[in-house]
Amino acid sequence: MKNILVICDPDKRYCKRMDSFLRGSLSIPFEIFSFTGSEQLKDFSYKKETLLVISEKLFNKNAVDGYKNILVLDERDAVLSESDTDFGKPEDVNIRHTSKYQSSEKVADSILSMCLEMPELLPGGMVVTATTHVKLIAFYTPVRSIDQSRAAFDLACKLSEHENVLFICNDSLCSLPRIRSEEPCENICDLMYYAQCDEERFSIYLERIRKRYKKLCYLPCNNSAVRDFCGKEYIKLIELIRKTAGYDYIVLDFSESISGLMDVLKTSDKIVVLGAKDAEARERIRKFRMELSEHEDMNEEKIIYEDVSEGRISLYRNIRESRGGRGSDGT
Repeated sequence: MKNILVICDPDKRYCKRMDSFLRGSLSIPFEIFSFTGSEQLKDFSYKKETLLVISEKLFNKNAVDGYKNILVLDERDAVLSESDTDFGKPEDVNIRHTSKYQSSEKVADSILSMCLEMPELLPGGMVVTATTHVKLIAFYTPVRSIDQSRAAFDLACKLSEHENVLFICNDSLCSLPRIRSEEPCENICDLMYYAQCDEERFSIYLERIRKRYKKLCYLPCNNSAVRDFCGKEYIKLIELIRKTAGYDYIVLDFSESISGLMDVLKTSDKIVVLGAKDAEARERIRKFRMELSEHEDMNEEKIIYEDVSEGRISLYRNIRESRGGRGSDGT
């Protein structure tokens, strides 16, 4: 009852690169095998349970005999699509095509799309049970003149050098080019929808939607509909992400206030509030602190106040010291 993925391509370098990428990027537990010749496929014992990713050069009836789920890497322009086949009746084999000469990330997306279509590809399950406590760091700043998203993103990038981090931003007008892509793609709004209506396959949707910047994982945000989500929906999303495991930190940037914001902040391990020295900023921070103090479970120890008037902030040191480094709390 394992999830099995076989990569078959005559190019040893391509095979090695794809194998390495999938092992490092997919948190869904696949047991991965890599072959450079189609003759090696014939003696493989778990053909029906396997997702076979095979080069167009090696794709023929004899090579894939016995395999039910096949993703062909075309060496011409192609998108993930169905294909007529001579390998048997449609119910006997599932064949899709995608381009070989695209980013490894897009090939991984094609694999995940097949898993969503065909749950039987994952007999060993889709969710890894979390074995560590995922720390939630929530940013909310009542001072409007501060670029909170930049500070939150910089912290997430710094943490990702040593930990597994997911960055989530709710600013629909975010100026960070990595977070707000102008290209159409699935984003946090889509993941919110899947969190509400398809929990069983949530981990696959998360894998498919999240993107990477260097070592940092993040959810794209390029849809004004993100403003419509409430605290309960964010709490549900965070709970499901925590269950999927794979992350040490979730950095949540609330650049825009939402209904039920306090409920989300209560679930956070750390709350970061950025301020400045001008009179208006100090007054807004004072009022926000009073609002926080009205909640009994809003412990002052979990709130970090940072003055950004004098340049670079020291959030990384404060966050790391509060955790004590990986392993100090048994994680």
